[in-house]
Amino acid sequence: MIYSLLTLIVTALACSVLGVFLVLRRQSMLTDAISHSVLLGIVLAFFITKSLDSPFLLISASISGLIAVLAIEKLGSSKYVKKDDAVGIIYPMFFSIAVILISRYAKNAHLDTDIVLLGEVIFVSLDTYNIFGMEIAKSFVNLSLMFLVNILFIKLFFKELKVATFDIVFAKSIGIPTSFLFYSIMVLTSVTSVMSFNAVGSILVVSFFITSASIGLLLGKSLSNTLIITCIFAIINSIEGFTLAYYLNVSMSGMVAFVSMVNFLLTIAIKNMKGKLNESRT
Repeated sequence: MIYSLLTLIVTALACSVLGVFLVLRRQSMLTDAISHSVLLGIVLAFFITKSLDSPFLLISASISGLIAVLAIEKLGSSKYVKKDDAVGIIYPMFFSIAVILISRYAKNAHLDTDIVLLGEVIFVSLDTYNIFGMEIAKSFVNLSLMFLVNILFIKLFFKELKVATFDIVFAKSIGIPTSFLFYSIMVLTSVTSVMSFNAVGSILVVSFFITSASIGLLLGKSLSNTLIITCIFAIINSIEGFTLAYYLNVSMSGMVAFVSMVNFLLTIAIKNMKGKLNESRT
């Protein structure tokens, strides 16, 4: 069970640090689109390789997520469709095609839409790497590495990301490669989504990207401070959700997503109370 908790924590961390920039850019729902669209890439790669363990699945799924983002950006930039509407058009199309292909051609394979949506984090310890004689859950190792990659990217391009996130026009005027930063974040989001939803399901992946980041943005005084608070709440949400799910014998992914939402609403309530108290004092 310890690897279930550790996997939840590193997944939350890997997703939430990227989520801060996605929420600030008002692109948080792109995570929903990506986390559902990658299934089509997995299905297509499975038909080619006939294996769910092939590394080609990760590549194909990431490409599928990136294509979905490009399609949304292209459709959303037209004068006929708003970007929010484009998200609602593109990702259901990708996801529904994947579901149709699974139900029609992969009925006997271990590729189930319920697992994709809800995940089975409780079983992560069954699939392990042997590292120096120790059996360590693959999901925990993979997502720990993904978290380190995401953090390294943010550290290397922190100043550029900060400027491009808050003032993209100014960023372009001083030569910051805004397109490179945007698509780099999208690629990292796609890869993180693919590596995450196999363990925790796409619903919790979306929650991990958005909820802790939203709490961090409510409480943070600066971007670096926001990232730290986001990581703290990613850990808190995971531990609380895991503990409640364990004792109530319910879905861990579902409970963690629920707890994350409750903590977000409590944060808003406390912030509003403090605001009213400050107003009454003045």
